[in-house]
Amino acid sequence: MSTIKFIQQAVNYIEANLKSELTVAEVADQAGFSPYHFSRMFCNIVGMPVSGYITKRRLYHAIYAVQNGVKSIDAALEYGFDTYAGFYKAFIREFGCSPSKYLKLTAVSQPEPVNLLEEGKFMLTRSQIKQLLKNWDIDCQAEIKNTLVNNRKTNDTWYIGQEYVFKTSRNIAGLKTHIAISQTLSAKGFQAATAIPTKNGQDFITENDRYYILTRRIQGQPLTSAERYNSDRYQIGQKYGAAIAQLHQVLAEQDQNITVDDHNLLETVLNWALPKVKQLMEQWGYALPEEFYQDYQTKFSQLYPKLPWLWKNHDIIKETARL
Repeated sequence: MSTIKFIQQAVNYIEANLKSELTVAEVADQAGFSPYHFSRMFCNIVGMPVSGYITKRRLYHAIYAVQNGVKSIDAALEYGFDTYAGFYKAFIREFGCSPSKYLKLTAVSQPEPVNLLEEGKFMLTRSQIKQLLKNWDIDCQAEIKNTLVNNRKTNDTWYIGQEYVFKTSRNIAGLKTHIAISQTLSAKGFQAATAIPTKNGQDFITENDRYYILTRRIQGQPLTSAERYNSDRYQIGQKYGAAIAQLHQVLAEQDQNITVDDHNLLETVLNWALPKVKQLMEQWGYALPEEFYQDYQTKFSQLYPKLPWLWKNHDIIKETARL
C-alpha cells in the first residue's frame, strides 16, 4: 500500500472521531507508524501538522453545526474543545474573524470528507496563473516569481513583475479584513498592498472554493542592522514611534472591522521579544548594556496599562506586517 493511502486511512479515522479525544500517537498507531515518522509523512502529504489538521476539521464541523441552529458553546464542546474560549480563539486563528462574523460573510457548506488522492496539495502552474491574471488589465506576460517564507517557497503567493503580488486563499473573512485595512492605510498616505480592481471592477475573483486577489507590491527595503544600530538610534527610535502612532490612528478607524485573538503584549515583549533582541544584538556585535533591558522592562511595564486596548493585541501588529 502506498504512503498516501496509509495517510488517507488516518485522515478517515480522524474524520470519524472528531467528537472524541484524539492524539497524534493514537492516529499514528491506526496507520501503523511511530508518531515521529507518521507526523513527518502526514505533514509532507497533507501540508500541515496532525494536530493542526484535527483542529481545522473540528472547526469546519462546529461552525456548520452552529449555522444549522446548534448553540455555539454546545458545538464547541461536542467537537472536542474544552471551553468556548478555546474554540473562539482557534476559530479566529483559522478564519481571521469571530464565528458570528464569519457566518454573516459566508454560507457554510457541509464539510465533505477529505480525499487526498483527488485533492493533494494545492498548486498552481505558471500557465494557470497567467490564465487567472487575464481577469485584470495588466501585462499577463510579466515574470512570475515565488515568494519566500523562512527561505521556503510558498504555494499561495507570487510576485508578478516588479509591481504586483498575486495571492489565493480560502479565507474570505481574512481577505476582506486585508482589503479594508489596506484601503484605509492607503487613504492615509501609507504604502499598502491595496487590491487591484479586476476588469469587472471587483476586488477579487472566485473559482470553486478559492479566492484570488492581485495587490500592489510595496516598494522599498527594510533597514539593515547597520542602518538601525550604527546611526542615531534615538532618532530612529523616534521615527519608529511616530510611525506606530500614525498606524494606530489608522487601525483604530477599522476597530469594528478587525477581530483578533486576545494576547497579552506585555508578556510577549518581556518574555519573548526582549530576550530575542538581546540575543540578536549580541550576535550582531551591537550588545547593549544590561541596564537598557532593565530600564525598558520597568518603563514598558508602567506604560502598558495606559495603552489603548487595540495595541495590546499583537495580532494587529502581525496583520499589519503581512500587509
